[in-house]
Amino acid sequence: PSNSSAASDVYKRQTKYCETKTGFCNKDEDCLKWQECDINNRKCVPKPGYCETDAQCDEWQVCALKSHKCVAAEGRCQSNNDCEYYEQCNAVTHTCIVKTGYCSSDTDCGPWQECASTTHKCINKQGMCGSDDDCPAGRKCDLDPRSETVYYCIPQ
Repeated sequence: PSNSSAASDVYKRQTKYCETKTGFCNKDEDCLKWQECDINNRKCVPKPGYCETDAQCDEWQVCALKSHKCVAAEGRCQSNNDCEYYEQCNAVTHTCIVKTGYCSSDTDCGPWQECASTTHKCINKQGMCGSDDDCPAGRKCDLDPRSETVYYCIPQ
């Protein structure tokens, strides 16, 4: 029994284990969960779909520090889920744009309208019109852009 213990002690002294420095690797298991081992350089690198810095993402994205995933930067979108209900994500610019029939400000509406902040729908300004249907009986909508009463209901 004492011989086997002595043999075990000798084995422990003769066997040297090398520890891999942080950031370096021999295999994927030496890296963090979101990394893999680049065998050529013996360095841990992000797995496909993961990132370590913003530079590893598209220009409209940032690298989320907790998940190490590229996500839409502030003011940018990846899908309609990143936008308000009255907006959609433009797949080219990755910005939220107002959906047809909705508005985010008065500039999205006709000159006779304003954007209702609760519904994000264009509504007629008080006393103004965009068509004859907006006027009471016996009146019509003045749509002559040279007229001083343009977009107001006038007698027929």
